[in-house]
Amino acid sequence: MTDLRAQRFAALGKAQPHTTLTQALTRTVGIQAQQLRQAEVGLALQVPNLTRADLLAAYTSGDIVRTWGQRWTYQLFTLTDWALVIAARFDEQLPTQYFQGQRDLFEHLAINLTQRLATVDHLTKTEIDAQLDELAGHALLSQERYTIFQLAAHTGAFTFIPKSGNQYELYAQHPTLLSSTEAIQQLMTRYLAGFGPASLADFCKWAGLTISRVRPLWERASRNWIACGADQFLLTPPTPIKLPEVILTSGFDAALTGYVDKRWLVDPDHERQLWTVNGILNPIVILQGTVVGTWHFKIQGKQMRVTLDYWAAISAGQHQQIMAKLQQVADCFGLSLAN
Repeated sequence: MTDLRAQRFAALGKAQPHTTLTQALTRTVGIQAQQLRQAEVGLALQVPNLTRADLLAAYTSGDIVRTWGQRWTYQLFTLTDWALVIAARFDEQLPTQYFQGQRDLFEHLAINLTQRLATVDHLTKTEIDAQLDELAGHALLSQERYTIFQLAAHTGAFTFIPKSGNQYELYAQHPTLLSSTEAIQQLMTRYLAGFGPASLADFCKWAGLTISRVRPLWERASRNWIACGADQFLLTPPTPIKLPEVILTSGFDAALTGYVDKRWLVDPDHERQLWTVNGILNPIVILQGTVVGTWHFKIQGKQMRVTLDYWAAISAGQHQQIMAKLQQVADCFGLSLAN
């Protein structure tokens, strides 16, 4: 189990810091960004000396985008990785309940939005809302708008400029997409590079793709991979890994969302403590490869206030390392650290 942990932590990029924002994002083919600030905290933990200005510059340039990716969750992507994920998921369908009995209307509005995006560089929230409400003949609810957005985004028509809340703004996109099969083949390899050792079930869970769709591609490709146990694979032979004593993650971290079985990392007795009652995955504290608690933050004015909840004893030295990593996050956002 220890070796599995070490290999996975190394694949996930947690054994040593990333040198650039792009490297951090490409390692795991994006980073979950249901809550944009949590994603930014995760990047601050992974990339030393990252600043809020660096993030804003990448958002403004369009080098990093936010949109629905794996499992219909918001992700931050590089443009190249976004196009790969869009292509891999091209055959996927939105759940029926998303349409609230209005499929024809939503599809009609999505087509009109896509046609508008083909003529502009971007659209503001005001422009989008006015167009959709006029075509619908009434003011749409937020969830109705987002179903329309998902239909249009699924084809690669746009990405969101990364912003929190409902202050959306759309970048028009015109990607040249691989076929779904080619994209899945590439995505499988990228997944193993960033998550291995891992199994077919792990990949399908992470990617939100059906096993029946992926299995023949996986079985053919796996002939060239390194088998690790009955059903797990690596791209290259495992190597000795020295893990840092302390690892912190942000919420929604891929170390837990990227695999079916969470027991590789956390004891079942504590697994339920990582998630809130409404399904939000908390930031976690990892000591010597084992989850020992969670941490939480709240930004108040110019302060980042943190609380730490442990279920295992930690030393004074380990606590200092944890606080140093939290200071790295606070520095990224130009905040003072308080607890």
